[in-house]
Amino acid sequence: MLFIVTFIGFAESLPEKKRRSLAPGPLAASYVTVLSDKRFIGFTLVYSFGFACMFSYISGSASMLMGELKLSETAFSLIFAVTSCGILFGSLLSSRLSRKQVPSHRIINSGLAAMGSSAGLLFALVYAGIVSAFIIAPLVAIVIFCFGLITPSANHEALHKLGHVAGSASGVMRCIQMLFGAIASALVAALEPTGNPALNMAGLMLASLLLAGGAYLFVMRTERASVTAATD
Repeated sequence: MLFIVTFIGFAESLPEKKRRSLAPGPLAASYVTVLSDKRFIGFTLVYSFGFACMFSYISGSASMLMGELKLSETAFSLIFAVTSCGILFGSLLSSRLSRKQVPSHRIINSGLAAMGSSAGLLFALVYAGIVSAFIIAPLVAIVIFCFGLITPSANHEALHKLGHVAGSASGVMRCIQMLFGAIASALVAALEPTGNPALNMAGLMLASLLLAGGAYLFVMRTERASVTAATD
């Protein structure tokens, strides 16, 4: 129904001269442009690994909170709802910081550092056998809040130099994002037989953030090399 209403009720707003062809040749060229952009790949990986971290929690939280910690469905729903709100508040803070012209790199630096520290502490506590909803929930909330904080900046940094192929770039980014989320969910399910959902979840969250940090370092090193080459 939505497709029909959109198809009938909305006309294409982009001027014809600015439209890109959907023929196989031009479309393939757009994707080659996108996938050969190291900056795009780097920031897309930062964002997608952060998304995988969040999905590790989403996929593993029920087994951990209701299975391992024996919380009721009501308690689980409340904790899940409260921690999930973090992404909203993080996005709102990101918007305010952007309006104050805080550089994207500073936002991403701070967000990744806080996410990694919280996930690392969570893993260490769970590994030591300290598993409590009162400890886990605040640390997870910080991780999700910071993901909401870095998401707008990571998306902007990935896409803003690819305006001429923005549609293709956005499509590739969402594809990679969902792929990483699906992989994280599959890993949570694959590790379920080990019988330690809290450790599995915390480990996957930490691993995802270490990979996100590695991707960010790759982007920063690439940019420094480009600046050095331009000034030589």
